[in-house]
Amino acid sequence: MRDQLDAAAIEGGKVATYGGGASAVLFGLTANELAALGGIVVGVLGLLVQWYYNRRRDRREQAEFEARMAAFRGAPHEPFD
Repeated sequence: MRDQLDAAAIEGGKVATYGGGASAVLFGLTANELAALGGIVVGVLGLLVQWYYNRRRDRREQAEFEARMAAFRGAPHEPFD
């Protein structure tokens, strides 16, 4: 029972330490710094979305190219995975 109490106290201390550190960083920032961080997050998210859709488009165009080349050659084609 005593070990469980000690473990709970240690976990509570960790949570309090991390929460205090995170709040000190977050609430210690100025409006300009928060805006800069928000801009960075939006930029990175935009980059990831753009990368995802470009990859889908590239795959779709590759499958279309293979189908056209197979039709040009008169041979059946296997779909691109």
